[in-house]
Amino acid sequence: MVLAGLLALSGGCKGDEGGPPYARAEARAEELLAVGTPPSDPRYEDVLKDLAKVPPESRFHAKAQSLRERLLKARALAPRPLAQTPDTDDPALARKQAECIALAQALGRADAGEREGIGQKLRECQDAVDRYREQKHESQTP
Repeated sequence: MVLAGLLALSGGCKGDEGGPPYARAEARAEELLAVGTPPSDPRYEDVLKDLAKVPPESRFHAKAQSLRERLLKARALAPRPLAQTPDTDDPALARKQAECIALAQALGRADAGEREGIGQKLRECQDAVDRYREQKHESQTP
C-alpha cells in the first residue's frame, strides 16, 4: 500500500520535484511509526532530510513542512531515557546512576501494581542525579 502511494505520487507529479522526496519521507515515517519507533530515533533523520528536499514551489511543500513540524514537536515531547550509562569520572555520580539503572530495570520487570511505586522512586532518583550534577557544576564554576 505504501509502495502504491509512492508510485502514485511520483507518477502524478511530473515536473514537481517535491513529490518523490515527500513520498519517500511520508512512507518511511509511516513505516517507523507503525512499528512503534519513537520520534527521537536516529532513523527519522532520513525522513527529515527528504522533507527538507521538497522545494518551496512544490505543491507538496506545505505537507512536507507540516510533517516535519509534527516530527520535531514529537521529538521535543519524547520522554527522557529511564536510565543512562554511569559516568566513571565521578564515583558518587556513578553510584547514583547505577541506582537509577537498577530501578529502571525493576520497573521493566514490575507487575502493574508495583509500577507506580517503582516509577516514583525512579523519578526521585533521576531528580537526585540532576541535583547532584547541578551542584557539582555550580561548585566548579568560578
